[in-house]
Amino acid sequence: MTPGIGLAGPMLRKYWNRLLQACGSPVGSVARGLLFFGLLAMVAGCAVSSLGPGVGQEPVVASGRVAEAGDVDHFAGQLENASQDKDVAFQYLMGFMHLREHRYKEAEEAFTRVAEFDPRTVEVREIVAQLATQRGDLEKATLYARSALALDRTREGTRLLLASLLRTLQKLPEAAEQYEFLIQSKENSDQVRLLLAPLYGLMKNPVKARQILEPLFNKPGLAWRAHLAMGRVHIDQDDDAKALAAFQEARRLEPDQIEPVLALGSHLQKMNRQAEAEKIYRDYLSGNPGSRVVHTRLGRLMLTLDKRQEALEQFQAVTRIAPESIQARLTTALILLSQGAFQEALKELRMAQAIQPDNSGILYYLGQALEATQQRDEAAKIFEKIPKGEPFYMEAQIRLAYHESTSGKGAAAVERVHRLVGEFGDKSEVFLAASVLLLQEKDYAGVVEMATRGIVIDPAQTRLIFNRAMAYDKLKRWEEAEKDLLNYLEVNPEDAQALNYLGYSWADRNEKLDKSYEYLQKAVKLAPGDGFITDSLGWVLFRLNRLQEALSTMREAVRLEPKDPTINEHLGDVLLANGQVQEALLVWQKALELDADNHLLREKIQKHAQKVAE
Repeated sequence: MTPGIGLAGPMLRKYWNRLLQACGSPVGSVARGLLFFGLLAMVAGCAVSSLGPGVGQEPVVASGRVAEAGDVDHFAGQLENASQDKDVAFQYLMGFMHLREHRYKEAEEAFTRVAEFDPRTVEVREIVAQLATQRGDLEKATLYARSALALDRTREGTRLLLASLLRTLQKLPEAAEQYEFLIQSKENSDQVRLLLAPLYGLMKNPVKARQILEPLFNKPGLAWRAHLAMGRVHIDQDDDAKALAAFQEARRLEPDQIEPVLALGSHLQKMNRQAEAEKIYRDYLSGNPGSRVVHTRLGRLMLTLDKRQEALEQFQAVTRIAPESIQARLTTALILLSQGAFQEALKELRMAQAIQPDNSGILYYLGQALEATQQRDEAAKIFEKIPKGEPFYMEAQIRLAYHESTSGKGAAAVERVHRLVGEFGDKSEVFLAASVLLLQEKDYAGVVEMATRGIVIDPAQTRLIFNRAMAYDKLKRWEEAEKDLLNYLEVNPEDAQALNYLGYSWADRNEKLDKSYEYLQKAVKLAPGDGFITDSLGWVLFRLNRLQEALSTMREAVRLEPKDPTINEHLGDVLLANGQVQEALLVWQKALELDADNHLLREKIQKHAQKVAE
């Protein structure tokens, strides 16, 4: 019995008579009586119930109730015995007041003082043990649970709590002793056996675990649970075959129970037997289509197999079953975003936002969906809603900086990224974002600084090396740029863009042409149909004086990127080298129309047009 307070009539007068005496106040003191009666009114009817699941989700102490007449006599007697110390009654009362207001830390402190004053209070020690468990102070919880059991060995809930605490503290033999005691006392022994067997599994004693479970294997309603527990014991012995057999038997006994399905499916996935796991989940759903848990598990499996459409179907099923499921809606939206279904993703995210308007994850992905649908100003407003300190704040600020940069607000963007560097100076992602943005703003010295600082924090963030290489190139520090590019490609040999950058740079500088050709051929294979890489390959062929190959390659590049002025100019140069001056002039003229500020090209056209005229 967990004590509570619920007093009226004669009981009220008797209780407060003892309390006021303990406080050294005459019963007839009207002011003091009213004061304490006011405090009583605040806690009247308060009962200490189970404060939530104990460690390991096991039941601990039975729910409390409002005290009855006999209880009041009991506690009044306690107060009378404690009258030598006024603080006991006050702390006891304050403990219940704090519980009523959910001030668990203060309640724990008050009840701890009561326990210190009175070494015989079992119930108070149980309350302290539960509150300390809830707070995460497992050592203190264990101490008070032990002391309660020392006073009364029959407290089943407290012994379960102690066993759970000892298990969490990895004091497995001691935890097993507590469970064994409960089995011997025959108090809920079947359920205790199901708790104890996995403990012996952790202790690498599967024989003992089986002995504990043996009485349950033939009990209707419990046999499947026993096989399930034995399967988990086998997992702890790394015996996949026996674990699989146990889970299969549990499912055979109760095919409509979800726990064996989840255990069996998970174990099959662990054994890389994904098709069998999928069948287990689908078979269960055929008879239990409303199971959001199994739909979710199957959806995640489909994602691991990169079957996005099938995964989408499962998460959409969850949103139909549980429209309020934020996780299902968010996962659905992310899959839709990955499929390019931006409007559908936007719809899901708006529905999720309606349920949780301040969820920073929802806001961040909603902003991304708005960007994808070209609603950039609204996206910026959404990103601004994510407050500092919340998840995705840093990422949202990076998106805002990009938005400012692409909206002609370069100074504001640079200011924002510098502020982010100050706030998140230990995050390489911030330096990566800063280096990209500063490249866009043509602040190449700033790119070198940010990339270098980021590399110090995280040398594995190799994109910083590539960005720094591009900045060095723009600053005409080619030796440093070339070194960075080679270092980057050593780690990322399949990066077509980096191969193209270095290969084209060598071709443009008319050096290392054989190596340039090798890199650019590889880049074309990695990214077929990329007009810029095709242009680079045509340019190195031109430098190698393989003019016919260069011409056909350049024509393909223009076909792929007909509106790029540089590619058009390159085609004109190759046409000129092949003696096709008239066509070269026409192509150059088109390039000039695409880039009217290219004065060097204008002079080139005039020079060769004059030669033709002569």
